[in-house]
Amino acid sequence: MDDPDKLHPDEWKILGIVFLVLVMTFTFLNNDFNTPTGKVTSVVNVTRGAIEECDFEVYEGMNLISYHCINGFAPIQLLFANITDSIDYTYSYFETDIDPWKVYNPHLPSYVVQDLNLIEDRRGLWIFMAQNESMYYNGTRSLRTSIDLKQGWNLIGYPTLNDETIDDALSSIDGDYNIVIAYRNPDDTWQTGGPEGDGSLDYITKDRGYWIYMNKDSTLSLI
Repeated sequence: MDDPDKLHPDEWKILGIVFLVLVMTFTFLNNDFNTPTGKVTSVVNVTRGAIEECDFEVYEGMNLISYHCINGFAPIQLLFANITDSIDYTYSYFETDIDPWKVYNPHLPSYVVQDLNLIEDRRGLWIFMAQNESMYYNGTRSLRTSIDLKQGWNLIGYPTLNDETIDDALSSIDGDYNIVIAYRNPDDTWQTGGPEGDGSLDYITKDRGYWIYMNKDSTLSLI
């Protein structure tokens, strides 16, 4: 007859397995695991993208801008945090939507549902200012390498680090667009380039927005 105070061999096996699991768990939690070939350390690093600043002037009246210092999307309230009181309203154009115009007004009551809540690095943005301000945002460098463009009007940004001549910047869609339009404040001037432009727009720059009319769907490769 088995002694009730003694463990059965199978019970010893179970205890051994439990002990082994506990030892391995403790070892992995400390990131060290000794193997016959040496010590293996498991480390997970989460790295933020390269820091990039947007720092430019916006002027009383209308401004056509874009952000190269966001990688993908950013909340509009965050981007406008330092100039909210000076903004009248802002809007953008989403060419594939049935209702393409999206508007944000920081002075409306909180219960009003606004349809422009996120700003994308690929989009241009109209912003109407009550007074001159310095726009500043410390964000993350855009990693976008291309922008899909639809036939008709598109309102885009150019989220790169370098300013480029219009011919170089738009070389990947040569023949697919008719005209590019920019607005400059405080000069209150319109500039155009491309096959149907007047040649007054020489450069595409990272902090500006641009209207571009496409004669077909195409993809703009960013330099």
